[in-house]
Amino acid sequence: MRPSLTTTAIGLCWLIAVTGVAFTTANGERKERDALNARFSDRASASAASVAAYVQDVFERETRMAISLPRRVSDEDLDDKRMGAGFATSVLLDSQGGVLASSPPGPTVHGDDLAGLDPHIFEALSGQPAVSGVVASTVGPIVEFALPLDDDGSRVLASGFVLADSPLSTFLSVPPNAGARGYIVDELGHALVFAGAGATADMEGTASERARDEPVIIGDRLMVSAPIEQTSWRLVYTAPESAVVAAATADLWFEWTVIAVAAGLILCALLVIRWVNAARQRSQAAQMQAEQRFRLTVDNAPIGMLLVALDGRILRANSRFCAMLRYDSDQLLQMTVRDITHPDDLAEANRVLGELVAGELSYYEGENRHVRGDGVAVWVRLSISVVRDARGKPLHFVSQSEDVTAVRAAQEQLEQRALYDGLTGLPNRGLLIDRLTHALADHRREDAMLAVAFCDLDHFKRVNDSLGHHAGDLVLQEVARRLQEVVRESDTVARIGGDEFVILLPRVTSIETATAILDRARAALDEPIEIEGDSVSMSLSSGVAIAEASCTADGVMRNADRALYAAKEGGRGRWKVYTAAMRSSAVAHLSAEKELRQAISRDEFVLHYQPIVRLSDRRTVAFEGLVRWQHPRRGLLMPADFIDDAEESRLMVELGRLVIRQACQFLSRHPDAAWRVFVNVSPAQLGCDLDGVVRSELAASGVSPTRLGVELTENAVLVSHGSSLAEMQSLRGMGIELLMDDFGTGYSALSSVLTTPITGIKLDMSFTSRLGIDEPADRISATVAGLVEDLGAHGVVEGIETDDQCQRVLRHGWVHGQGYLFARPAPEHELRLPDRDAVLL
Repeated sequence: MRPSLTTTAIGLCWLIAVTGVAFTTANGERKERDALNARFSDRASASAASVAAYVQDVFERETRMAISLPRRVSDEDLDDKRMGAGFATSVLLDSQGGVLASSPPGPTVHGDDLAGLDPHIFEALSGQPAVSGVVASTVGPIVEFALPLDDDGSRVLASGFVLADSPLSTFLSVPPNAGARGYIVDELGHALVFAGAGATADMEGTASERARDEPVIIGDRLMVSAPIEQTSWRLVYTAPESAVVAAATADLWFEWTVIAVAAGLILCALLVIRWVNAARQRSQAAQMQAEQRFRLTVDNAPIGMLLVALDGRILRANSRFCAMLRYDSDQLLQMTVRDITHPDDLAEANRVLGELVAGELSYYEGENRHVRGDGVAVWVRLSISVVRDARGKPLHFVSQSEDVTAVRAAQEQLEQRALYDGLTGLPNRGLLIDRLTHALADHRREDAMLAVAFCDLDHFKRVNDSLGHHAGDLVLQEVARRLQEVVRESDTVARIGGDEFVILLPRVTSIETATAILDRARAALDEPIEIEGDSVSMSLSSGVAIAEASCTADGVMRNADRALYAAKEGGRGRWKVYTAAMRSSAVAHLSAEKELRQAISRDEFVLHYQPIVRLSDRRTVAFEGLVRWQHPRRGLLMPADFIDDAEESRLMVELGRLVIRQACQFLSRHPDAAWRVFVNVSPAQLGCDLDGVVRSELAASGVSPTRLGVELTENAVLVSHGSSLAEMQSLRGMGIELLMDDFGTGYSALSSVLTTPITGIKLDMSFTSRLGIDEPADRISATVAGLVEDLGAHGVVEGIETDDQCQRVLRHGWVHGQGYLFARPAPEHELRLPDRDAVLL
């Protein structure tokens, strides 16, 4: 540092000395230049004073001329006096500026107002002598001298010189310096006269106004000016600046050379000093910048950062770490890492820190728990490294912590969703299969039985359709709770979809143990479930399969499902244990399903039509289309042979579309008829775009919707809700008649006739067959006939086979009927078609 300070001091001394010499020399030169400039300005002032004296002399000459004029002046008088006084022109004006006399004579201008045109005339009328700028006249450009003749300015005498002949240029004839130019300019900056080499009337484009107050430099020329008394004129001199100040710089070249050399040496010295200091400053700045970057990196890092002493004391904590643990910085500086580590992770933390210090770990990464200021545990992704000095000695730890509590919670939630049912919280199919697979492995090693019960809620769809899906969800949650209460702790209750539950029963001693648990489950569900003011009773059908040594998880599940199917076929609300015979039945069902799919694709289904007659005259007024299967090997099959398989195989929507298409095509072949064809619609078709299917088939066949009718089972109408009810209303809006089929076989909810768009009722044949035998059947028939009449609907009695039955229903009030008494279902080519004007309603 000391050599640098010495060099700097020497350099400063040289700089002060050179600066002093330069300042003294420059100050002397400046004073000399100022003196020369002042002398140049004085020459302008002296010349201006000479011009002012000349102007005063002109006014005195004009005064003598005015005194010699008579009171009443003519042009000739004025002309005579003007010539004697040496003026080129003269004008005598009255107090208003009007011309009284002029010279040279010009009677035509008498009376002209000159005061409004020439400012110097106006000024003279105010009582002050005035000199004009350049004024145009008949004799050429002139300069006028306006003299008031009376104190009140009642008359003015204006006389002028032609500029070309003016003696004014004589005042500029001697230039003050080499290359000087002189100008006398008026108030508008026009040059009256000029002299000097290169001088022109436009003053070289310069403006004398710029030199009004002080000398100015224009280009390389110095300009000065001075006012001319008793006029608005100014006298302007310009000269090359070098010519004016040449004497001030003629003998200073040596001094300036010495100064320049000394300044160069000092500059070199200063540059060397500056380079040395700059290098040192750059080094210091780089160090400070690195420290600043480190500080900013720590303070503004998006993750928590700590500097920790080797004994665990917290030396520094950034704002993110403080916010994450809800401590302020001062609090953390009084703590150790052990104070903020979860007790369950403390042993692991101590081990890691010890291995880092010993060099056994280069760094540590893992997930750990910190404890917040409010006592809540926070999961963090932790990274710890050791800072060492140049010799490898550990100095402190650097710790980085990222809050992953939300990430872990999301992962746990995803795992929960992946393995558990979101509605009931029970294990889902994936977790069930996993547990069943492990249980099967244990079963092979142990001498114990393993059972799987496949359970299904009977008629659960009615809950959704009548009370809504929200109520259905509440029922499923309550069923799940009750099932968990009746099983053993080692058992698993899972929900695998919809209303299907599976109970895994490991280590059962006998089949009776498994079925006893199912009996408890059925009993638990016998208690009504209260759902938002409604009481719902549910029954449970179950199929039980006992795992064999060679069974897989899917195989056991499949056997339990077959047993469930058998339980439902047996009447629901019961359990069945899987047997080998059930496999044969399942295989047969699969075969039937395959045949049904092929039959639909091959169009093997046909419609037979049974007449609906008016009972009074037994005249056919409509037809019911009944589906038949023209089996290629078994011949013509009735619905009882395939409808159940179609429903189990979920093929009723496709089969129903085929039936509607054939009915529409039948109607299209009789376009002039007015009678209708009614087709049966399965509950499975409602809510599956039934109205769209009907609309497209009617449009394709060109048949009016009023010629088509739809028959719905009583149970389908009863549970119609949401989309099912909307489709019924859409069909009715198209003009299609809706009949409630098999009335009296279901729940007999008469209110459904009022809350749905039903337009008619078909009394089930089970009542017709008991007419005349069972007195309640007759009462029901008469009651329903009265209901139909009161509702303004139409009714049909099914299954009429005898004349006695026909007469009885006529007495009960029925209008239409259907049965073997009138005709059996037949294909189209065997039908006896009614008259064209026959119509049901």
